[in-house]
Amino acid sequence: MFAATDAFRPLSPLTPPTAKPSLVMEQVQRRLQDSAYPLHRYLRCSFCDGVLTLHGRVSSYYLRQTALALLVEVQGVEEIIDRVEVTGN
Repeated sequence: MFAATDAFRPLSPLTPPTAKPSLVMEQVQRRLQDSAYPLHRYLRCSFCDGVLTLHGRVSSYYLRQTALALLVEVQGVEEIIDRVEVTGN
């Protein structure tokens, strides 16, 4: 399990960190909006120099992990910093 401050690094990034931030954010937002889990739509994120930081609250560790899994293969994301809080509600 990831602590709220842990960084998650994909094993094999698909593109170098020089990807356009606007395109990366578009892909990230699309994946969160299209998720089968409605709470993913309320997560916020920022992206800089290949590092995606994910913020927000979800009700379970499962939802947190599935959000990370959605974003790990986004082109241009070299690392994900998980700042998602699990509320248990």
